[in-house]
Amino acid sequence: MDIASADLARIRELYGQGQYLAAYEFARTLGPLKEWKNPAARLLGGRLAVQLGGPRLGRWLHLRAYRDHPTHPEVIYYHARYLFERRGPLACWEFFRRHPDSEWDDAAPEVRADWFALQAFVASRFRDFDRAERLLQRAEAIAAERPWLCIERSSVYEAAERWDEALAAAQRSMELVPWFRPGVQATAHLLQQFGKSREALELLRQGADRLQSSIVLAQLGALQLELGHYTDARHTYERYAQTAVLAEPEIQQWLQARRADVAYFLGELGPAAQAAAQAGEGLYADFARRLQAAAQLPTPPRCGPVMVPVELPHAPALRPLATTSPPQPPPLAGLLQALHRFWGRGEIAVQLKELPSYDGLPDCAERKWADAHGYRTVEFTLNLETALALLERGVPFLISFTDAGYTHTHLVIGADRIRESIFFRQPWEVRPTEGVVQGLLERYAAFGPRCLVLVPQEKAALLDGIDFPEAPLYDQVYRAQCAFRAFRREEALLALETMRTQFPDHRLRWQLEAAFCRHDLHPVKLLEAIDRVLQRFPNEATFLLTRLTCLRDLGRKEERLALLYQQVARLDADPTA
Repeated sequence: MDIASADLARIRELYGQGQYLAAYEFARTLGPLKEWKNPAARLLGGRLAVQLGGPRLGRWLHLRAYRDHPTHPEVIYYHARYLFERRGPLACWEFFRRHPDSEWDDAAPEVRADWFALQAFVASRFRDFDRAERLLQRAEAIAAERPWLCIERSSVYEAAERWDEALAAAQRSMELVPWFRPGVQATAHLLQQFGKSREALELLRQGADRLQSSIVLAQLGALQLELGHYTDARHTYERYAQTAVLAEPEIQQWLQARRADVAYFLGELGPAAQAAAQAGEGLYADFARRLQAAAQLPTPPRCGPVMVPVELPHAPALRPLATTSPPQPPPLAGLLQALHRFWGRGEIAVQLKELPSYDGLPDCAERKWADAHGYRTVEFTLNLETALALLERGVPFLISFTDAGYTHTHLVIGADRIRESIFFRQPWEVRPTEGVVQGLLERYAAFGPRCLVLVPQEKAALLDGIDFPEAPLYDQVYRAQCAFRAFRREEALLALETMRTQFPDHRLRWQLEAAFCRHDLHPVKLLEAIDRVLQRFPNEATFLLTRLTCLRDLGRKEERLALLYQQVARLDADPTA
């Protein structure tokens, strides 16, 4: 059915005011959203569905609009946004190129301005900030007072790490339209980046009272959970349930997961288990089983994580750009500085000569630095019981995640026994990330993931009695790596012989073999060693890249091409392949 322009104008007015429930109550008198036919109606109906918990319906309406009206300017704009969300910036940019500027001469000024602003947003994802600025200026020349353009400019500035200007642009949108819903969300997000969570909380609370938006309520609930306002979060999520009147199964499962989180942190194991059981399979199904088991114990275990307060620079907005003076230390150096302060040793300038992890082995620089500065160090493979034992004694530790071509180190500051998770941070991150231990062990099985704990020598007793998985293997790897750096070949070879004798089939033995062959510039033996690793981890990109390099160095072009074709044919192929 076609919806009259006058009716759409009423819905659009309410939508612009953030009164999404009122807009839907009026819209439903015109017929089900799915039966709307004309392009303007489908676009507005799709946007309304997203605000009320129906993202799949919203995408469906927008896709049908594009299928039936592929030359309609506003339909083209929303299809470009869909491509960005589903397929990324490159697919979106290629779509831009199929629709040159000449097509937009007859479009409404607001649509034309939004089109150029979207191009600016996508250009910023390629870090082409000069082009993004030109496109934003072009959009603002068409519709200078359009608040959405402020949101696009704020996103561009955030990508460029121009934090003050990003916040100012987001706030400007609310000056143009009071309580502009995207402006409320963007401003609250950026306030959090500045470490101003209380101000963000108050803004979202007021926004939730003025707007009928499930999305704003979801953002408010997440912040309340983060700040430990669990009772308030429960109230917010119940308001969300009342606002998301078009909630789809995935959204309902998400809501049950949040209810499980709230109940768990309030110590209500039974209700938490019931909600988790309704949150779908996978993580929360396992969580529900653990909650049910814990609830039946005579003395239920502690609810919530064990946390160690470690002061880290906690806002990306406080980080200078690389061109500023003095430059900030790299993340690993920043973590070591934070640990040095944590142990009461004051400030220190950490200078590390970090090396790339070609074979997935940890860089010995951090442990070498710690040993040289009076710390007792132990490397080990992640284990929940070990993590809990350390954190219960007030000892944080480092964890390294190795992806294709690089390793990123985080500081573990918390662990939760019932959720079987750890909490970790890097410098400049606003909040810790929660990672399920089993998931981390599966994802980074080829590399541990490897952990490093360091405590002052005078407090070495804190490590007594704790089981550190695979610590002797890491000791031999560290010994060999230090010898490599000092060009002491015989000492490195002795450590490798120990690995060959004591741990003949362990992944670290073959990774150390590969490092030794790389050090000797012996591609034939390097290929043999890396193939042994690939027998256990056939799709690990780090090792595949090493194999490709060996085949190139040996002139085995056909094998190299066959391996490349095999990898790029996989749906989960790593981009570096």
